[in-house]
Amino acid sequence: MNPVSSYSSAYLTVGNAVNQNFNSMLTAIARLSSGRQLNAATDPAKLIAAAAVKAQITTRQALERASLRTSELLDVADGGLAEVSRLTNEIRGNLITAASSTTTDAERAALQLEIDGAIDAIDQIGELSYNGRPVFSGKTINVNYGPDLYSWDELYLPAIDAETLGDEDGYLADLRTGGKYDLESGDLAAALKALDGVQSRIIYNRAEYAAFDKYSSGSIYDTLSTEELQLTSIYSELMDVDYVSETSDLTRSAILAQSSLNAYRSLIALARTQESMLDALFDLNRR
Repeated sequence: MNPVSSYSSAYLTVGNAVNQNFNSMLTAIARLSSGRQLNAATDPAKLIAAAAVKAQITTRQALERASLRTSELLDVADGGLAEVSRLTNEIRGNLITAASSTTTDAERAALQLEIDGAIDAIDQIGELSYNGRPVFSGKTINVNYGPDLYSWDELYLPAIDAETLGDEDGYLADLRTGGKYDLESGDLAAALKALDGVQSRIIYNRAEYAAFDKYSSGSIYDTLSTEELQLTSIYSELMDVDYVSETSDLTRSAILAQSSLNAYRSLIALARTQESMLDALFDLNRR
């Protein structure tokens, strides 16, 4: 006689409880070890939603990096313009010194050499580049600030060179040796007026960069950072494990698994005891 058949229903119930509780333990352990509560098998719809949120986070992070590079480009440009401003102030000082009646011809020649050197240095600044892009290209670039290719702002990068710096009153190149406003020309008032136009242009460009960095680039970065934090919070709610809850579930599953396993062992022990008693009874009957 097979005593197990007498307990088939009880075995099935207890066996299912053992499997269920051990599976709950394994699930809790997997979540605690990975830090994630979702996978394709647990909640596909929520997993798809989490993937969509993750894509948005990645987009914001990329735009933040682009915004930071724009700010760094502006820093390089402002540094270059600050140096141009310093050099034009030196040129102004030389022009004023040359205008003095006490300045000798030899001194004026030396002052002109200094002016030429300062203008050459300004031309070199105009060739600055950042991340492979000319800082002073004379062109407009697009700066993205939204999650698509149509959300952008424009930033003009002026050309910085002796031929273009200035206005209708004259250009920086006019102050070079051989230019119409060099020290040999003697028209120092016109030279100073041309230099005024150059310096006004530099001041305007620096103010334009500072305004863009503060109100466009900086504002864009702050907005993107805020959006990233909000999306990260949503993603965490969808994906991350509640360690307190999962630890509690693991403990409860372990206790239940131990209880159901003990019950299963008790059934086996009871079945074996009954089998032994029946065997002994049959032996007595055979005698």
